[in-house]
Amino acid sequence: MGQLWELINVDRRQRGLAGGSKLGEFFFEDMTAVYRSLQTPCLPDAVDKWLAQGSVALQPGKIGKLSTEVLDMIFQEILADDKSEFSINLLSCICFALGCKWLLTIGKQHILDGLIRYYVRAANCRLVCLGEYTDVTDQAPPGMLTEDELKEIAETKVPAEDDKWAIAERAEDGNDADVILERCLYNFAMSFYEDAWEAKRDKFMFSLEWVCMELWARPGAGPQWLLMERGDVVQLRDRSMGEYVREAALVALGKEYDRSSLAHAMLSRVCYSLDPSVADEYCGEEFVGRFGRGPWAGDRFCIQSEADDMPEPKEGCGFEEWVDVTEEVNRLLENIWRGMHWEDY
Repeated sequence: MGQLWELINVDRRQRGLAGGSKLGEFFFEDMTAVYRSLQTPCLPDAVDKWLAQGSVALQPGKIGKLSTEVLDMIFQEILADDKSEFSINLLSCICFALGCKWLLTIGKQHILDGLIRYYVRAANCRLVCLGEYTDVTDQAPPGMLTEDELKEIAETKVPAEDDKWAIAERAEDGNDADVILERCLYNFAMSFYEDAWEAKRDKFMFSLEWVCMELWARPGAGPQWLLMERGDVVQLRDRSMGEYVREAALVALGKEYDRSSLAHAMLSRVCYSLDPSVADEYCGEEFVGRFGRGPWAGDRFCIQSEADDMPEPKEGCGFEEWVDVTEEVNRLLENIWRGMHWEDY
């Protein structure tokens, strides 16, 4: 039958970035949403062009007398609440910044920060694609979870009556279905993490999308697509391991609807399960026993332009220099594709 897999974001406590089924059923699906959630944005060039045209006039009212530092504090306060309906705060931030060029000059970084918080929800967070066969003794890559997180998972128990699978299993074993069950990270996330794509769907989302489309004249595209239009060649960077993959050098697969992207490159190296045998059936001999124990499982990632300087490794960060692993990732993606579509390879 095979196990189900789920891509989760431990830092944001979100599940459902991808998966929810067997690897062979979703691995080569369109991962655009995952890709965008990792891509470091920049505001459209139109913003800087607008600011460069003509002079900057200070407002004659009281707001024109406020210092830059105080205006920064106002923008920060507008975006302070991240717990509910964040998009209305972001919409207010954009509208306030559009009051004049001076406000936009100060506010554009706050707008960018808000867009990152709203749309780029997986960048620089711990990501792992967990198989449901993980258990309490081997629920995550060693060292990925903090002591507090391990304690929360161990001590937060849920009645078996809330878990239909647990009820069925315990009934088969002749046990009482109403006991309190222990949790591991996989079923803890399934029970308590929020759905990643529902998290930002509050009632003001469409107003935010409309304002951004009107501002930057891109009908039919939401803000997350407005931000990345500078045509840079990009890389997927594992900020925990100091490794990166070049998008321009990714392997081209053999079917029109099976396209490998940096999101697929990341996914291929973050799968983790106590029993990786089902995943290994997709790999050649080189990767058997390793695919389900992904070397990047639980690491932090971002997608950035190659023109952006890579940060210098800090003392104690775990690596001394950045390493290009594109060739190894290409071999793995080819193995996975061959295993899933062997008849067409």
